[in-house]
Amino acid sequence: MNPLDQFFARNPQYLMERPLEQALINPNNPLILLPHIKSAAFELPFTEEAQFGSLIWEELVEYLDYLVNEGVLQHKRGKYYWLSESYPSNDYSLRSTMADKVLIQYENQGEAETIGEVDYASALWMVHPGAVYLQDGLSFIVKSLDLEKNIATLSDHRSDFLTEPIISQEIEPLSEVKRMESDIFILHYGEIMVTSQVTAYRRIQNISKEVLSIDPLEMPAQKLQTTGFWMELTDKCVNKMRAESLWLSDANDYGRDWKKISEAIRKRDNYRCQSCGRSDESSLLHVHHKIPFKCFTSVEKANEMDNLVTFCPICHKLAELSIRMRSALSGLKYLMSNLAPLLVLSEPSDLGSYADPNAKFANMNPVILIYDSIPAGIGLASSLNDRIQELLDKCQQLVHQCECQDGCPSCVGPVAQMGLGGKKETTFLLDLLINGGD
Repeated sequence: MNPLDQFFARNPQYLMERPLEQALINPNNPLILLPHIKSAAFELPFTEEAQFGSLIWEELVEYLDYLVNEGVLQHKRGKYYWLSESYPSNDYSLRSTMADKVLIQYENQGEAETIGEVDYASALWMVHPGAVYLQDGLSFIVKSLDLEKNIATLSDHRSDFLTEPIISQEIEPLSEVKRMESDIFILHYGEIMVTSQVTAYRRIQNISKEVLSIDPLEMPAQKLQTTGFWMELTDKCVNKMRAESLWLSDANDYGRDWKKISEAIRKRDNYRCQSCGRSDESSLLHVHHKIPFKCFTSVEKANEMDNLVTFCPICHKLAELSIRMRSALSGLKYLMSNLAPLLVLSEPSDLGSYADPNAKFANMNPVILIYDSIPAGIGLASSLNDRIQELLDKCQQLVHQCECQDGCPSCVGPVAQMGLGGKKETTFLLDLLINGGD
């Protein structure tokens, strides 16, 4: 059960007693507007000085001239005529604004049957090689993804595991439209560029949710220009959490002897990765704490040789992903990203999220960001930005209602492998954000 399911289970009145839903859409989003202009031109030529929706002629003519240059319309005698022989709506889907599609084909005894399609951007994380794909109650595994032919090939899947992509993200703010400041956080809203890349995927046991393996993967990076809001935590907020020993996002200080200790571990392991067997120069091999460093109160205990192992950079990254401790920042991001669709009545996939304890675009301050996953945005993040207090209140309400001890998939996220779920830390952070720490 995820946080959204639990919220409705514990607060059914929110579902049964709320007023009619408000649909959010940005009709002037170019990916929405252009197909509508094409369809309108197919029905009737545009005349000069015409209006379309909220667009005045001076705005509309820019789109019409663009379509003329693309060979879609013809400008003749003061009118814009449709040129193509096909009906424009054939090229668009009600389910996605993306034009590029990837066919999903099921291969059985040498024969391929098309069972669905997905937009190109979603294909990179939904049907990457090795992914488990579910459809109509059946389970398939992806054998291959051909991005030149735009075909994903599937076969039967009978093992009891699911897969989850691991996606790295880089955020670049392009403009700031709104800003609200307090002692505890600064709220920004504006246009952003999100660069995402699937770098690995987890195999997860279906019932126990145990991580069975983490397999490296390198898919093409994707850029998304959209809108989002980001909450930047101030020094006052972080210092209050540090004072309570609840801030787990600071860089580790391994002690003054770390260089000597780590070199001894590499030498002990014969300068070879103990996971994949890769042999490399000493400077390129990492030393990993089996039990996370932050679990110890003593540097000496954390750095005991039995707790250290040599990994290559790739295996080290995968190991860190598998045992990462849940902090207040990641716990709150998990809550906000799961409950945000509740407020704007969207699909969870319509929103993306990001958290960084040292965000370069926010002067190295901690940041949580929620953004529209639709190019150019359709107003979801804008609405959430205006209702940030309500979103935080819902997060706090759910955390207090959940009966778990230190985090679970229904509130701040699953307890990490080392048993550190971050519920106490997330609860304290929420209190700071809502009440200002008073």
